[in-house]
Order: sequence, then structure tokens, then C-alpha cells
Amino acid sequence: MSDKPSAAWYLAPIFLGIVGSGIMWYVLKDEDHPDAPKMVKKGWVLGIILTIIPFLMMIPILLLIPMTSTGGFDQQPTQVRMEMIPEPASSYMEKVFPTLDDFKNTISESVNIDTIFFKFGEPHQDIGSGIHIYVYELNDSTEIWIGYSDHLLYVQHVDSGGNFLESLFVENEN
Repeated sequence: MSDKPSAAWYLAPIFLGIVGSGIMWYVLKDEDHPDAPKMVKKGWVLGIILTIIPFLMMIPILLLIPMTSTGGFDQQPTQVRMEMIPEPASSYMEKVFPTLDDFKNTISESVNIDTIFFKFGEPHQDIGSGIHIYVYELNDSTEIWIGYSDHLLYVQHVDSGGNFLESLFVENEN
């Protein structure tokens, strides 16, 4: 009877999984010691378990990955990418109403329609007829009305009924 096989053979299935179990079996299958078949059996069990565990760990991770808001993984990557990246200003305006101070600070820095559009996004309404009168709703239920044709004419703060409260900017008439 030969010596008992070394317990170091368990390292093969631990590090190599099911492949290590096969190596352990190949080396220990011809051993005459009565513990050799038990070790091989334990090696197979250990190798199979250590091979399956990483796959089982992936299942909850894959289930937790949200499918895109565009309907799943079956969309074309360019379509998904374009739909997932909104314009910063317009998505900001859909979620948050600016304050009067936001407009006052912007008007004091620059009197430019492009700056206003960049900072606050598309207006909520355009109620003009002949000139544009862009309407931005504020967080206090008042509004900013911006008169514009080919240049900025005025920026007014009005209440929800359209009554004038204050003027933030008026074009100079020279």
C-alpha cells in the first residue's frame, strides 16, 4: 500500500475549478491507498462547486442591470445613445422652474437671447404674434416674458394673469 496522497492535491480544483479536478483525478486514479478515491470524489465536488459559484453570482447582477429606458437591449446602439443623452438645458427646464433671481443674474451678465436659451432651455411658450414673446414659468408661479424680433426688446416679470410686475431689461430707443 502506498502512502496517503498529499492534501496539496486539493489546491488543483481550488485554483483551476473543474479542470483541476480532472488533473487531480488523472494523477490519483491509480493510487493504491484507500483514501485516494475519496479524495478524488471530494476533488470533483470541490471543482464543480467552485466552477459553478461564479456563474451563480452573475445571475443577480445581470438581473439588477437596468434595461435602458428605450425598451431593452434590442435597440441599435446609436439610437439608444441619442435617446439617453438629453439636451442639458431643455431637460433642466422640464424638471426645475427657474427663479426670478436666476433671470436677474443672467440679464445682468449678458443681454443675449442665445445666453438665455443656453441657460434656461426652450421657453415654455411663445405667445407673440409679429414678435416673439417667450414665456418662462418661474418657481413662484409668476412668469418672465421676453420680447424678441431680431434682437432682444425687453425682459419683463409678470404675474400669472399677465399683469406687469417689473422690468428686467428694456431696449434703449436712441
